[in-house]
Amino acid sequence: MRLAVKFGFGMGSLVLALLGGLVAASAAEPQAGPPALAAAPPCESSALALRQVRSDGPGGDALFALQNRGDTACRIGGGVGIRLFDAAGAPLALHFAPRTKMALLLTLEPGAEASFTIGFAAQSAPGCVTAARIELDFTPQLAPKNVALSAPATLTACTAGPVRVSNLQLGVPTSFRSPVD
Repeated sequence: MRLAVKFGFGMGSLVLALLGGLVAASAAEPQAGPPALAAAPPCESSALALRQVRSDGPGGDALFALQNRGDTACRIGGGVGIRLFDAAGAPLALHFAPRTKMALLLTLEPGAEASFTIGFAAQSAPGCVTAARIELDFTPQLAPKNVALSAPATLTACTAGPVRVSNLQLGVPTSFRSPVD
């Protein structure tokens, strides 16, 4: 009986010693694994180009694309804010619908594009105004300073109902539908 206790105690010590050795060895030796990906720097507005891809007429939806024209990859927040202006440069009073989806941080490789849609609530023509320019703003937490872009626009913006602006998504779809977020 005494031998079994001594043997059990000896095994326990052996197990502890082995575990301790494994822990010490794993702490001392770096683990081989995939290389860490370097984070792309924030996008600068000078490297980005904004363009209107399509508009579906009065009170319809519009699709816009944002392209990285820089030489290196950059990252940008997927949540965009818009302002629309008429031909005289006056801002249009828009009422935005709340967003229901979280925006993601996107990395744009050189030449890559991301897109977003703008959707207007159906309403009669008297509540609609032709927008001649769009401005885009990105959240300042993701870049050293607020990234703002401007581009010509040819869309009929209906100002009485809620405006839905989707988050940025990588790529430009060949067909689109009204944003739901």
